[in-house]
Amino acid sequence: LSTGGTLTIGYGFTRAVIPSLSWNTEITENESKVLLKEKLKSYENILKSNITVPLRQPEFDALLNIVYNAGNIGDTSAGLPTPLKEYINKGQYREAAEIIPEYRTTQNGVPNPSLVRRRIKEKELYLS
Repeated sequence: LSTGGTLTIGYGFTRAVIPSLSWNTEITENESKVLLKEKLKSYENILKSNITVPLRQPEFDALLNIVYNAGNIGDTSAGLPTPLKEYINKGQYREAAEIIPEYRTTQNGVPNPSLVRRRIKEKELYLS
């Protein structure tokens, strides 16, 4: 289970990735690695289709982590507008970094401490 109570397996895969996922589902470490590689390609494509400016490798890696966790780099967070994608695409990298710790850190409208900690680490990676 994730900290939010979502059933997960392997590297945090949910039913969105494994539709047949149940409490009885088993996956080997190798199967999990293969699936991760497959999914990372699609997440990279999502990131590349949303971000139109050059990124340094740490920026790319941090944003890929966010896409992996949140599903995309969008224009909203918790249903509210967020300028994260806009700032990045305008080359306002430092301003974008300041938004990362608060980007999609709630679950069902409630702040999730694990997501907050995750985003702080992603900001650190983004700025490294």
